[in-house]
Amino acid sequence: MNTKFTTTRTVSTLTFVLLCAFTGSAFSQSAEYRRGYDQGYRDGAEAQSDQSKPGRISIEEAFYGSRGASCDVKDGIQRAAGWRRQVSIRVNNDLCGDPAPNRN
Repeated sequence: MNTKFTTTRTVSTLTFVLLCAFTGSAFSQSAEYRRGYDQGYRDGAEAQSDQSKPGRISIEEAFYGSRGASCDVKDGIQRAAGWRRQVSIRVNNDLCGDPAPNRN
């Protein structure tokens, strides 16, 4: 009877240890994921604290191209700006392609 108790206890302990080992790996995160999470948290906290303050970027309209050949980039630029109060955006064909191909 004592042997059965010891075997049961050993199996229970082993099961617990294995469960803890697998659970720990499920909670581990990559450094890139953590950086993204932290940046999102900072952006959200800044947006929350600055809601009553003027100066947030709000894009009313944004077009890229030349007369007669342009594309609307308002949504893309607003996403890039997010809730920040300042942002730097490179203006090139990556915004919406070349709206005026074969033109100089």
